[in-house]
Amino acid sequence: MDRGNRNVRKETRLLEVNIKAYLATAWHWYAQAAGIGIIAGAISYCVLAAFSVNGPVVQVIEGPSYVSASVPYKGTLTYRISTKRNLSCPGTVITTFMSQNGGPPVSVLLTRPIMSTEIKQTDDATLYLQLPENVYPGRWLYRSVVDSTCPTHSRQDVTAQFPFQVTANVD
Repeated sequence: MDRGNRNVRKETRLLEVNIKAYLATAWHWYAQAAGIGIIAGAISYCVLAAFSVNGPVVQVIEGPSYVSASVPYKGTLTYRISTKRNLSCPGTVITTFMSQNGGPPVSVLLTRPIMSTEIKQTDDATLYLQLPENVYPGRWLYRSVVDSTCPTHSRQDVTAQFPFQVTANVD
């Protein structure tokens, strides 16, 4: 009977040694894969950071010019602008009209996604904006911002800002 117990102990010990060897091998491969993953992630981040532009995504080259100084109520605001795009990132155009008439502050905010036709190296454009009905007669400040969401950063670039006058319609 003593011999039978010895054989069972040997088999148990061999099984424990095999399990420990298997766990050690599994841990080794896991540590190798995790290390390679961390190194690859760090290299990817450094490459993206090295080639990313920290300056403006949309840069104003010239303008705004030929600005409509006086626009009838619900009329069309017109201006010309020349821009250069440093990165091809999607985003949103945020247009703000801020009342300059004194009294309580009034702002009218319009947003729209950047269209694929707007993502080009340079652009010379004349913009025509139909004034919303909430932009009533008086002095206003127009502001246009491009909110870009690039892979490595987000950025807001002011593309136009100028005052203008909205006049009452005389029918």
